[in-house]
Amino acid sequence: MADRSEVTRVYAAQTAPVIDELRRSGQCFCREEYVRRKYGECADSFLIAYRYLARKGEALVPKPAGAELPYWVSPDPAGLPRSETLLALDVPRAELLLFPRAWWTRILQLRYLGATERETAAFERELSARGLTGYQVMTSRFYPELREQMLASWEKLLDPEAISGLAPAQLQGAVWTIRREWVAEE
Repeated sequence: MADRSEVTRVYAAQTAPVIDELRRSGQCFCREEYVRRKYGECADSFLIAYRYLARKGEALVPKPAGAELPYWVSPDPAGLPRSETLLALDVPRAELLLFPRAWWTRILQLRYLGATERETAAFERELSARGLTGYQVMTSRFYPELREQMLASWEKLLDPEAISGLAPAQLQGAVWTIRREWVAEE
């Protein structure tokens, strides 16, 4: 294992099939089909966010062969669902993306992520005046300019400066894979 200073403890809430695959092969990957199965009719909106994170995250942490989408992780286990198996993972820092949890939540909700609250409110007022929501903009082909504005607003998500000074409870993370050797005994 790498020097402890190069490893970050994070937590992942995972389902039984992921745990089984981890035991069987020692490594597992998140695939689009799993997201579709887990989220059903809501999957399309989640996949917009997941694909965005995958596309942008790959530039910072190269995607290994076999990976499609990242797994969510959290430095704070309180930020994860309790209905699944909670894994404590010691992840090499070079394989971990960290970003503000509140920003990721807005992206998952397909909402604008302004530089300021005032900018965010102005964009949301513009959408409301047009009778639109972020979901409609991001899932329709009819609003390409608004869609581009929303995507551009998300660009700051993976800026390393964005996490400076944030507490673990304010962070969210992503990894391309979960490896058996990362699983820590708690």
